[in-house]
Formats: sequence, structure tokens, C-alpha cells
Amino acid sequence: MNRNDEKLSRFINAVNSEIDEKAAVIMNEAENRKAALLGEAESKAKAAEEKYLSDNTKKIKNRISRQLSKAELDTKKEVLLKRAQLTDKVFEQVCERLEEFRKTKGYLDYLIKSAEKAGADSNSVLLLAPADVSCGSDIAKALKLDDIKVQADTGIRYGGICIMNTVNGTVTDFSFDLALEDSRKKFAAENHFSKQ
Repeated sequence: MNRNDEKLSRFINAVNSEIDEKAAVIMNEAENRKAALLGEAESKAKAAEEKYLSDNTKKIKNRISRQLSKAELDTKKEVLLKRAQLTDKVFEQVCERLEEFRKTKGYLDYLIKSAEKAGADSNSVLLLAPADVSCGSDIAKALKLDDIKVQADTGIRYGGICIMNTVNGTVTDFSFDLALEDSRKKFAAENHFSKQ
């Protein structure tokens, strides 16, 4: 081979060698860039997935929490409604028994003893349920107070008696209405029909 061919061959080999080196460097940089981009993409994808899962977990927890709160509230409302119904039923039965008691001789005795306990005198006015006004003369006779006044009080629905002292303006209330109201308040305060 001649010298020129030899030079040309060396030149081509040198150029090819330089091209191979530069190609290797470019390939290496491309691989590194590819690896970096893949790593970054994987990190972003993982972060996006974690955010998506976290956001959805929060949404699900919030939704479940709202559903639980609503269920608890609905349950409490239902319990309160049922409790109110049971309380009403109990006090309806009490009112029925009071109505039965009002038909007995024991009721007149109760009215007389209540008037005596209140210290009814000739300055008193006996306030009775409209249906009980007829008992007024029997009460006056038992108290030996022929001049005592008897009046119907429409505020007394369930029976009993109130004694109003006209001198000092006081009223002593032995009405069943007040006793029922007080019992209902006490009943509610003591939270009957609650969890046992």
C-alpha cells in the first residue's frame, strides 16, 4: 500500500476513533439525561399518586365523618322523639288516673286537707277547676268557713286546689296542673328513658 493510502487509512481511523469517542460521550450523556428524566418523571408520578391518594383519603374520611355525624344526629333525634312520646304516654296515663281519682271521695278529702294545709280562712278564695266548683260548699263546710269564696279557675284543668289569700295576696298552689308540670320537668331533668 502506498503512503498516501496509509495516511488516508490512519486519518480515517483517527476520524472514526474520534467519532466513536464523541458518539460514546453523546450516548453516555443521552443515557444519563434519559435516566435523569425517567427518575424525575417517576418522582413526579409518585408524588402525584401520593397526593391523589392523600386527597382522596381525606375526601373519603370527610364524607364518612359527615355520614357518621348525620347518622348520630338522626339517631339522637329519633331517641329524643321516642323519649318524648314515652314521656307523653306516661303523663297521659297519670292524667287518666288523676281523672279517676277526682271521682272518688278521697279527692274531696285531698281538697279539704290541702285547704287546711294552706291555712285557708275567711280572707281566702278557693280556686278550683270549673268541674270541681261544686265541691266548694263541702270544703267550706269541712273548714267551718261559710263565708269563704269559691271561684272557678280555668287554669286548673286536671284538678286540685289553689288558695288565694286576699289580705297578703299570696297563692298557695295545690293544683295537679302544677304538680304535673313540676314532675314533667323533674322527669326530663333526670333523663328517664335514657340508656341504662
